Amino acid sequence: KWLRKCDSKYNKLFQRRMKQLADGDRSRILAKGLTGCKTRIFETYLEQKSGFRILWTIMSNNDLLVWYVAKHDDVSRYIRLIDDAEKRSKRQLVPASKVQEAVQSYEDGVDIFNSGNRIILDPQSSTPMKVYEVTYENIERLNDRQWFPPLHLTDEEKDIV
Repeated sequence: KWLRKCDSKYNKLFQRRMKQLADGDRSRILAKGLTGCKTRIFETYLEQKSGFRILWTIMSNNDLLVWYVAKHDDVSRYIRLIDDAEKRSKRQLVPASKVQEAVQSYEDGVDIFNSGNRIILDPQSSTPMKVYEVTYENIERLNDRQWFPPLHLTDEEKDIV
């Protein structure tokens, strides 16, 4: 939402930071690990003067999940929301039919619960969060207000669609 409403100057700064992170640049300005949270959350300075911070985490497949672009004063509130959402996401109910499969896969060394099918809950509600997939090649398209990135779907959701 922030990206659609922000000034074009900030949109370009956001794109630049995303490209730097995608290229693996992890300087202190680009990937400052935040303390005081259970989830490994990073903040990236959008720009030194503006006070905006990009709050993000690294997913299991090394993709970046951007949670918020927040003003500096709101960062601590947002990391609490992200922590809570991650805690709620990890305690999702498992159908009884999957319990034996989970036990067997765990014994075989496969973690079926972190295989890319985890549903991420919205930090401000108990609904699944809309996660959009933006590849490196499409980062510049974020400036185009007519373009909407595709939604990330779990394997189960792909089977339905």
